[in-house]
Amino acid sequence: MYTCVSAIGSAGFGLLGESRIAQQNGCHRHSPRGRRTPGRPHRGRKQHRTSRKAARAVFDAAHIYALDLETDTTIDGLDPRVAVITECAVSTATGDTVRGGADAGEAIMLFNLDRHLASLPPGLIVTWNGAFFDLPFLSTRRRILDAPPSSTLHSFGLHLLPQPGLTPKYDYIGDHICAYTAVWLREGDSDAPHQHLDISFAYKKIAADLGVKHALKPVARALGIEVIEVDREHMHLLTPAQRTAYAASDTRATRELAIRLLGA
Repeated sequence: MYTCVSAIGSAGFGLLGESRIAQQNGCHRHSPRGRRTPGRPHRGRKQHRTSRKAARAVFDAAHIYALDLETDTTIDGLDPRVAVITECAVSTATGDTVRGGADAGEAIMLFNLDRHLASLPPGLIVTWNGAFFDLPFLSTRRRILDAPPSSTLHSFGLHLLPQPGLTPKYDYIGDHICAYTAVWLREGDSDAPHQHLDISFAYKKIAADLGVKHALKPVARALGIEVIEVDREHMHLLTPAQRTAYAASDTRATRELAIRLLGA
């Protein structure tokens, strides 16, 4: 049993409760004719609302880690069945780490991401729209890459926890049909995994109050956080240095918004 934070609830600060680890990709199922059918709600879980004060007591800024992915936009960059992850970025209190897959390959990049997260003290991995994008994208790419002859990602720490009650802003990705929260197991210390919080839900009303689009960059700019803007549909035209700077900018903004949200 693991304590897990997710971003459900009108207050936007999430639910705090105990959750069993769901199977990877537990919310993508198909009927015999290939049509999507609803995944079963995750069972064996008790949840209750938590206040900002309770969240602040659990997580401080030093243990908030932002995660963001960039994907291959030369094809459908929103479909993990065909598009690879080109960069993965993590921002912590000590700085930003951006890894690219161009040199060592995608599997090694994700292996190094896992090792990096495993090296951090137990904390809160925060994302913007990660419930619908980053988490299922990572899970699908891990499943595709962790096939013979490669076993690099066999012990990958990400474990998805389906959240069927949430509706995506756009659409589900790949063959997934629900949102997720997650725990990220840390090698050698499985009793103290990282937890996950998608902060985008909490900022929906804030964006409306600010009169801006409910998206990371408009919200960040409205709150005085500097962000780098690019044409996301043509990310493949950027230089490696430009892609690295862009990925780091997104994670820094996500982390700062999470800190403000939680009062950490």
